[in-house]
Amino acid sequence: MTDLGRATRVLDALAESRGPLTVTDLTTRTALPRSTVHRVLQGLERELYVVRVPDRPGWVLGPGLLKFGMNAHLRLLSANRAALAGLAREVAENVELAVFSGREVVVVDQIASPSGCAG
Repeated sequence: MTDLGRATRVLDALAESRGPLTVTDLTTRTALPRSTVHRVLQGLERELYVVRVPDRPGWVLGPGLLKFGMNAHLRLLSANRAALAGLAREVAENVELAVFSGREVVVVDQIASPSGCAG
């Protein structure tokens, strides 16, 4: 397995967790050796992809990952904005762009009805 594969296993485990995970937790969830998990965490922490939780043991995803999410979000919006605006004009209703997040639907963009009176 590559370094990237090990890092994504750790990041995926943290992303799927509802709270902080310790090195032991991550070792169990990723099936990677403890020393490997520790080394991966050190590298990810340097880039702020993970951070230690203050006042308790464990790691969570860090702010360094935001740039990936923001970039994907902006690309999604720019790729669909014109189509949403055209649809809103055509149907004279509000139009929303939504994505699935697990079992939930998250609205990521909305174009108001051109007439301003759609509900």
